[in-house]
Amino acid sequence: MTLSATSGSLKRLRKVPWRFQQTFLTPLQNLEPFVATITSARDQIQGGTVTIDSVVFEPENLNALLTSRSLPPSLQRESSIEVAGHQEAGALLQAALSDSVDFWFIPTPKPFVIYADHDEYTTFFANSKSNLNSVTEPLLRQGFQKVATKKDISNPACAVDARTRVCLRWLRLSRSGSVSIANVLSSFWRPLI
Repeated sequence: MTLSATSGSLKRLRKVPWRFQQTFLTPLQNLEPFVATITSARDQIQGGTVTIDSVVFEPENLNALLTSRSLPPSLQRESSIEVAGHQEAGALLQAALSDSVDFWFIPTPKPFVIYADHDEYTTFFANSKSNLNSVTEPLLRQGFQKVATKKDISNPACAVDARTRVCLRWLRLSRSGSVSIANVLSSFWRPLI
Protein backbone atom coordinates (compact mmCIF):
# COMPACT_ATOMS: atom_id res chain seq x y z
CA MET A 1 0.00 0.00 0.00
CA THR A 2 1.27 3.44 -0.91
CA LEU A 3 -0.03 6.90 -0.01
CA SER A 4 0.69 9.87 -2.25
CA ALA A 5 -0.66 13.27 -3.23
CA THR A 6 -0.82 14.03 -6.93
CA SER A 7 -1.76 17.55 -7.96
CA GLY A 8 -4.14 17.60 -10.92
CA SER A 9 -5.26 13.97 -10.60
CA LEU A 10 -8.91 14.90 -10.02
CA LYS A 11 -8.90 17.26 -12.99
CA ARG A 12 -7.59 14.46 -15.21
CA LEU A 13 -10.25 12.03 -13.94
CA ARG A 14 -13.07 14.51 -14.54
CA LYS A 15 -11.89 15.26 -18.10
CA VAL A 16 -12.33 11.65 -19.28
CA PRO A 17 -15.43 11.53 -21.52
CA TRP A 18 -17.06 8.39 -20.09
CA ARG A 19 -19.68 7.11 -22.52
CA PHE A 20 -21.73 5.03 -20.08
CA GLN A 21 -22.63 5.34 -16.41
CA GLN A 22 -24.94 3.84 -13.80
CA THR A 23 -25.52 4.93 -10.21
CA PHE A 24 -26.40 2.70 -7.27
CA LEU A 25 -27.37 3.50 -3.71
CA THR A 26 -24.44 2.65 -1.46
CA PRO A 27 -25.74 -0.01 0.98
CA LEU A 28 -23.88 1.05 4.13
CA GLN A 29 -25.55 -1.72 6.16
CA ASN A 30 -24.60 -4.33 3.53
CA LEU A 31 -21.21 -3.19 2.23
CA GLU A 32 -19.33 -6.48 2.30
CA PRO A 33 -21.39 -8.27 -0.41
CA PHE A 34 -21.61 -5.01 -2.40
CA VAL A 35 -17.81 -4.69 -2.48
CA ALA A 36 -17.32 -8.43 -3.09
CA THR A 37 -19.60 -8.23 -6.13
CA ILE A 38 -17.71 -5.22 -7.50
CA THR A 39 -14.24 -6.70 -6.97
CA SER A 40 -15.26 -10.01 -8.55
CA ALA A 41 -16.71 -8.41 -11.67
CA ARG A 42 -15.79 -9.71 -15.14
CA ASP A 43 -12.02 -9.46 -14.76
CA GLN A 44 -11.31 -9.96 -11.10
CA ILE A 45 -9.80 -6.79 -9.68
CA GLN A 46 -6.10 -7.24 -8.89
CA GLY A 47 -5.51 -3.87 -7.25
CA GLY A 48 -6.77 -0.34 -7.19
CA THR A 49 -6.35 3.29 -6.29
CA VAL A 50 -8.62 5.52 -4.24
CA THR A 51 -8.21 9.23 -4.98
CA ILE A 52 -9.91 11.51 -2.48
CA ASP A 53 -12.09 14.28 -3.89
CA SER A 54 -13.22 15.67 -0.53
CA VAL A 55 -13.20 14.69 3.12
CA VAL A 56 -16.52 15.55 4.73
CA PHE A 57 -15.95 13.95 8.15
CA GLU A 58 -12.89 12.31 9.65
CA PRO A 59 -12.32 9.12 7.59
CA GLU A 60 -11.96 6.71 10.51
CA ASN A 61 -11.91 3.51 8.44
CA LEU A 62 -9.41 4.77 5.88
CA ASN A 63 -7.22 6.20 8.64
CA ALA A 64 -7.30 2.85 10.47
CA LEU A 65 -6.32 1.08 7.24
CA LEU A 66 -3.40 3.48 6.72
CA THR A 67 -2.28 3.20 10.35
CA SER A 68 -2.33 -0.61 10.13
CA ARG A 69 0.20 -0.31 7.28
CA SER A 70 2.37 2.21 9.19
CA LEU A 71 1.31 5.08 6.93
CA PRO A 72 0.35 8.53 8.25
CA PRO A 73 -3.43 9.08 8.42
CA SER A 74 -3.30 12.44 6.65
CA LEU A 75 -5.92 12.30 3.92
CA GLN A 76 -6.87 15.43 2.03
CA ARG A 77 -8.06 16.41 -1.44
CA GLU A 78 -6.06 14.58 -4.16
CA SER A 79 -4.55 12.07 -1.72
CA SER A 80 -4.23 8.68 -3.40
CA ILE A 81 -4.02 5.28 -1.76
CA GLU A 82 -2.82 2.51 -4.06
CA VAL A 83 -2.95 -1.20 -3.26
CA ALA A 84 -2.01 -4.42 -5.04
CA GLY A 85 -3.97 -7.62 -4.65
CA HIS A 86 -7.62 -8.60 -4.82
CA GLN A 87 -8.25 -8.66 -1.06
CA GLU A 88 -6.37 -5.40 -0.49
CA ALA A 89 -8.46 -3.69 -3.20
CA GLY A 90 -11.66 -4.93 -1.59
CA ALA A 91 -10.56 -3.75 1.86
CA LEU A 92 -9.62 -0.32 0.48
CA LEU A 93 -12.91 0.09 -1.39
CA GLN A 94 -14.95 -1.02 1.63
CA ALA A 95 -13.11 1.38 3.96
CA ALA A 96 -13.61 4.28 1.55
CA LEU A 97 -17.31 3.53 1.02
CA SER A 98 -17.93 3.33 4.76
CA ASP A 99 -16.38 6.76 5.46
CA SER A 100 -17.82 10.21 4.72
CA VAL A 101 -15.54 10.98 1.80
CA ASP A 102 -16.07 11.64 -1.89
CA PHE A 103 -13.61 9.61 -3.94
CA TRP A 104 -12.68 7.93 -7.20
CA PHE A 105 -11.76 4.25 -7.27
CA ILE A 106 -9.68 3.10 -10.24
CA PRO A 107 -9.38 -0.69 -10.32
CA THR A 108 -6.63 -2.72 -11.95
CA PRO A 109 -7.46 -3.84 -14.63
CA LYS A 110 -9.59 -0.84 -15.49
CA PRO A 111 -12.78 -1.89 -17.32
CA PHE A 112 -14.64 0.76 -15.30
CA VAL A 113 -14.03 3.40 -12.63
CA ILE A 114 -16.13 4.37 -9.64
CA TYR A 115 -17.04 7.72 -8.15
CA ALA A 116 -18.66 7.47 -4.71
CA ASP A 117 -19.86 10.31 -2.54
CA HIS A 118 -20.74 10.80 1.10
CA ASP A 119 -24.44 11.04 0.16
CA GLU A 120 -24.37 7.26 -0.33
CA TYR A 121 -24.31 7.10 -4.13
CA THR A 122 -21.85 4.97 -6.07
CA THR A 123 -21.54 5.72 -9.79
CA PHE A 124 -19.83 3.38 -12.25
CA PHE A 125 -18.31 4.84 -15.43
CA ALA A 126 -17.12 2.89 -18.48
CA ASN A 127 -16.35 3.50 -22.12
CA SER A 128 -18.27 0.45 -23.35
CA LYS A 129 -21.67 -0.91 -22.42
CA SER A 130 -20.20 -4.40 -21.91
CA ASN A 131 -17.64 -3.07 -19.39
CA LEU A 132 -20.38 -1.24 -17.51
CA ASN A 133 -22.66 -4.28 -17.58
CA SER A 134 -19.82 -6.47 -16.28
CA VAL A 135 -20.21 -4.77 -12.91
CA THR A 136 -23.80 -3.47 -12.87
CA GLU A 137 -25.57 -6.67 -13.91
CA PRO A 138 -24.07 -8.74 -11.06
CA LEU A 139 -25.02 -5.95 -8.62
CA LEU A 140 -28.60 -5.97 -9.91
CA ARG A 141 -28.75 -9.79 -9.66
CA GLN A 142 -27.64 -9.49 -6.03
CA GLY A 143 -30.55 -7.10 -5.39
CA PHE A 144 -28.64 -3.84 -5.02
CA GLN A 145 -30.70 -0.78 -5.88
CA LYS A 146 -29.82 1.33 -8.88
CA VAL A 147 -30.85 4.97 -9.02
CA ALA A 148 -33.51 5.67 -11.63
CA THR A 149 -32.43 7.80 -14.56
CA LYS A 150 -34.67 10.09 -16.60
CA LYS A 151 -34.98 7.31 -19.18
CA ASP A 152 -36.06 4.85 -16.46
CA ILE A 153 -38.60 7.26 -14.99
CA SER A 154 -40.29 7.85 -18.35
CA ASN A 155 -40.79 4.09 -18.65
CA PRO A 156 -44.23 3.27 -17.18
CA ALA A 157 -42.92 -0.13 -16.06
CA CYS A 158 -40.44 1.56 -13.74
CA ALA A 159 -41.52 1.82 -10.11
CA VAL A 160 -40.97 5.47 -9.15
CA ASP A 161 -42.46 7.21 -6.15
CA ALA A 162 -45.25 9.74 -6.62
CA ARG A 163 -43.14 12.70 -5.51
CA THR A 164 -40.62 12.05 -8.30
CA ARG A 165 -43.38 11.84 -10.91
CA VAL A 166 -44.95 15.11 -9.76
CA CYS A 167 -41.55 16.82 -9.89
CA LEU A 168 -40.99 15.52 -13.41
CA ARG A 169 -44.44 16.71 -14.48
CA TRP A 170 -43.61 20.17 -13.03
CA LEU A 171 -40.30 20.15 -14.91
CA ARG A 172 -42.02 19.30 -18.21
CA LEU A 173 -44.56 22.11 -17.68
CA SER A 174 -41.90 24.66 -16.83
CA ARG A 175 -39.84 23.72 -19.89
CA SER A 176 -42.84 23.95 -22.20
CA GLY A 177 -43.39 27.56 -21.15
CA SER A 178 -47.01 26.87 -20.26
CA VAL A 179 -46.65 27.34 -16.54
CA SER A 180 -49.57 29.04 -14.90
CA ILE A 181 -51.07 28.43 -11.51
CA ALA A 182 -53.98 26.63 -13.17
CA ASN A 183 -51.61 24.29 -15.06
CA VAL A 184 -49.59 23.54 -11.96
CA LEU A 185 -52.66 22.85 -9.82
CA SER A 186 -54.29 20.70 -12.47
CA SER A 187 -51.06 18.73 -12.90
CA PHE A 188 -51.11 17.82 -9.22
CA TRP A 189 -54.73 16.68 -9.36
CA ARG A 190 -54.40 14.53 -12.47
CA PRO A 191 -53.68 10.86 -11.83
CA LEU A 192 -49.96 10.22 -11.66
CA ILE A 193 -48.39 8.90 -14.86
